[in-house]
Amino acid sequence: MARQRKNLLSYVKDDDGQWLEGREAISDALTRKFRMLFISQNSECPPDLDGLHLLQVDLGSWETLLTKPIREEIFDVLSSMNPLRAPGLDGIPGLFFKMYWPIVGNDVVLMV
Repeated sequence: MARQRKNLLSYVKDDDGQWLEGREAISDALTRKFRMLFISQNSECPPDLDGLHLLQVDLGSWETLLTKPIREEIFDVLSSMNPLRAPGLDGIPGLFFKMYWPIVGNDVVLMV
């Protein structure tokens, strides 16, 4: 619980210099900003990335990337993981999720 509070954004300053408060206002502002950064057609490459040949994602691929994975895809990835390695900071190995999938599966799918 303490970790959630530490990671909570209470206020965000938008491009116009106005402070935004509330989950929906902050979410909308961040969504607009990231869309502007990553979908902009006339964005210039920063000087430190000038030599890189970056590929652009076409609209069809972009929509595919935004599609939420289905339950079976999530379980397939989970099943392909090393069962005794912890994938994240929580320290819970993949074996736990695989063994208790009937119990925790719905919650895992909702979190993805």
